[in-house]
Formats: sequence, C-alpha cells, structure tokens
Amino acid sequence: MKLSVPFNGDISLIDNLRDKEICMFYGQISEEAFGGGRSNIGKYDQENLKKFVEEIKRNSIKFNYILNGNCFSNLEFTDDVKRKLYNKLQWLEEIGVHMVTFSNPFFIKFCKKYFPNLKISLSVIARVNDLKQLLLWEQEGVDHITLSKDINRDFETLMKMKKYSNMELQLLVNDPCLPSCHLNNYHNQITSYASQSILSDAKMNHVSFCTSQCRKSMLEDPTNIIRAMWIRPEDIKVYEEIGISSFKLVDRKESVNWIERAAKAYINRKYSGNLADLMSFFSLNKGNGELEPERNSEKIDIEKMDWITIPKEHKIDFRFKPFIDNSKLDGFIDRFVKMSCRNQPCSVCGYCSKFSEAVSIDYNDQEVVLHNQDHYIDKLLEKKR
Repeated sequence: MKLSVPFNGDISLIDNLRDKEICMFYGQISEEAFGGGRSNIGKYDQENLKKFVEEIKRNSIKFNYILNGNCFSNLEFTDDVKRKLYNKLQWLEEIGVHMVTFSNPFFIKFCKKYFPNLKISLSVIARVNDLKQLLLWEQEGVDHITLSKDINRDFETLMKMKKYSNMELQLLVNDPCLPSCHLNNYHNQITSYASQSILSDAKMNHVSFCTSQCRKSMLEDPTNIIRAMWIRPEDIKVYEEIGISSFKLVDRKESVNWIERAAKAYINRKYSGNLADLMSFFSLNKGNGELEPERNSEKIDIEKMDWITIPKEHKIDFRFKPFIDNSKLDGFIDRFVKMSCRNQPCSVCGYCSKFSEAVSIDYNDQEVVLHNQDHYIDKLLEKKR
C-alpha cells in the first residue's frame, strides 16, 4: 500500500506517523490565493510548510501541494494570475515539493511548460470515471490521478484503467459522497470560489447548501450512508488484488489525533467499532485536538439565522455522527467485485439496503439536525422584497 495523508499544519504529525506505507503528505498553506477543494484550512504559512517538507524528505516521504481550484472566472488567462502562478510553482520547486495537484487543464499545461520537473497529479475534482477520459488526461502529461469516487466500487472500469494506463491510479477511501451525486460539480465550484483570493482581496463566503442537502439525504434515508463511496480498511486487499495500491485519506481540517487514527486503521487494514470514526464528513470536532467533543446541539429558529455561512459556534448543530457497525459490513464488497451497479437505479438493485442494519442514528440528533438543515435551506431560498 502507498498511503497519501493530509497535512493539517502541525509538524508533529510526522512524529506520529512514521510508517513505510505512508509515501506522501499533501496540503496547502492557509492563505492560498488559488484556493482549492477545501475552504478555511487550519492556520499555517509558507515557513511552516517549508519546515515540514524538509522534515519528511529526511524520511524519504514526498509532498503533494494542492492547487485544485477549478473556477477562476477566466482570470487564469490574465498576465497577473499567470505571474502569480509562476511564482508559486517556482517557490514550490525550490522548497522540494515533489508533486502539484490541479483540476484546471490550463494550469496543467502552464506547469508542464515552465516546471517540467514537478510531477502533476489530477484532482478527484476532475471527476474522471471512464477509461477514455483517463487516457485523454494521460496524453496531457498527467503523472498521477485521484479517480472519481463514483467508480470506487466499479471493478470492471478500475481493471480496464489499470490495464491500459501507465498513470498511478489513486482512490480516495474515506470521503462518503453519494454515487454519481448530482451536486458534486456545483459543490466543488462553491468551494473553489470560497477558498481563493484571486478574484478579490478577501475570500468569498462558503455556503453549505450542498453539504446540507447531502446530510439531509442521509438522515432521511440512512441506507444512503451505505451507498456512499467509502472503502473499508478491511477491503483494501481487494483493490490491491487488481493492481491498485495507492490510496488517499481526507481531511486536512482534522487534528493530529484524528488523522493518526484514520491512517493507522488503513495501514493495519482493520478497524473495530464505528466506521464513521474514519470519515471526516461525520466528524463533530474539526481540528481542536480531541477525537470527539460532548454533543450539545439545539434546534435553531429560522429567524435567528441571520447568516448564510454557518458560524463556527453553530456547526455542531448541523452535523450528526451515525454509528456504522464495521463488523456487519464483512462481505459487503463481494457483490461489487462481481458486477457493477452504476447503471442500475438503487430502487431496482436494493443491495445496499440489505446492509442498512449496520447503521444507527441517534433519534434526537436526527430530529435536531434535520430541523436545522431544513431551516437553513429555507433561509438560503428566502427572497427579500
């Protein structure tokens, strides 16, 4: 296994994760003008990143810098932005960064032209989910790719990709997006704009419209948690058997303790207990050092929601953490190895519903979070006279 692990800005992370199967860390500085797939990343600057890259290189570990914003209002073609991108890539090469992740095709060509020694990774945001698409990106000179989560359980497609492509294929294992989610592209656009300052002197607000829709769908039908595109630590071997050995963990917003727990579960290929412990989407406590806080959420009146970006003190009121009994998911992957369900509606297939008893949600959490999500979406839809 080759595991790619998020860097959250805490240099002590390397002391907690010295393992031969960790081949790469990835991340970006907090105030990244070009943004990326995450907004409001924990605070760390260029000097902090430089020290971390120097430290991991001593352990023969590489760093992948994230520049995977995908929307720039065509400003990527202006002299000012090209100059800023050149300076950024030049600095990354100087400090010893091995690879840069993009989703913007123009940025890839720019990097290939001026910095041919930097390896290029294509972001999961590009949503590559079929062989012909993959081969077109390979012709563009992409070295490494995180494939669309939509095909995490499509073994026929994964095997064909492995057979016909020379790129390193990587799968994201612990980000529970719904298969073929219709909100995915829009969600990435929202995040891209919210995380960059290229368009203005200040970052734009991040609006949790898509995330709210997603959480609602899981609360209303917990089978959607089973349908989501996670990969269990125990099932890593199934992917290795078809030749895929590169895997990526999220999330850069989590604490050292959280990242360490998730990484060790996948390195050991085993986790006993709640599989949701390994999924940042269900984390109740991002980046504060503890694994889980005391839950004290409450219903919020729509009249008190005088914001469109959920304030930090209210985030827990919009989150829930299910219990996903990992022991009840043994054998779940077997059906997908034999046949794909990508072209079948869930109502016809019904396979995931057979494993829905593995999921339980606290009734109070379900009631409170659904109430708040409904009110929040109504607030966003509100039209002023």
